[in-house]
Amino acid sequence: MSQTPTENSHKIVILGLDGATFDLIYPWAKAGSLPYLAHLMENGYHAPLRSTLQPVTSAAWSSFMTGVNQGKHGLYDFIRRQEGRYSIEVTTGNHIKFPTIFDMVSAAGKQVISINMPYTYPARKVNGIMISGPFAPALNQDAVYPPEILQDVRSRIPDYFIFPSFDPRHVDPLADYLGKLLLEIE
Repeated sequence: MSQTPTENSHKIVILGLDGATFDLIYPWAKAGSLPYLAHLMENGYHAPLRSTLQPVTSAAWSSFMTGVNQGKHGLYDFIRRQEGRYSIEVTTGNHIKFPTIFDMVSAAGKQVISINMPYTYPARKVNGIMISGPFAPALNQDAVYPPEILQDVRSRIPDYFIFPSFDPRHVDPLADYLGKLLLEIE
């Protein structure tokens, strides 16, 4: 049974699973295949979200972070045409033209911890910690805030990677990719 947040709640945790659907999550949680997620759902609040009109990761997560549609935050896809040119560039968090929830929470003096959220590269200066998520080119100084935590992350989790890359040259690319995904989930 879900619990609703109370007036005295001081902390909030948002767990977003890109592309996940309750059509699969509910039966898997009930069958015991997702025990930790089942525990979170039983002891917290969960609800389906409507996606953006173009339901792609770049637009959807940017809308989630800003609370506005693509027309306002400006990020529609994984790539875009460079302003004033015909060249194509990969989109990043720098292309979001609207304050994010992290900006607003930080401005209110509250602490932010964001780990592995898409389109947070380069990491924003927040009141807390940000470790960029998928679509960051690497775990480097630009992918974390404050920059000093990079060494801490590497020393505590030597095999930490932001997002498993898919290399079709591997002998068994699907098995390798799934293995990397399982490591990330653990």
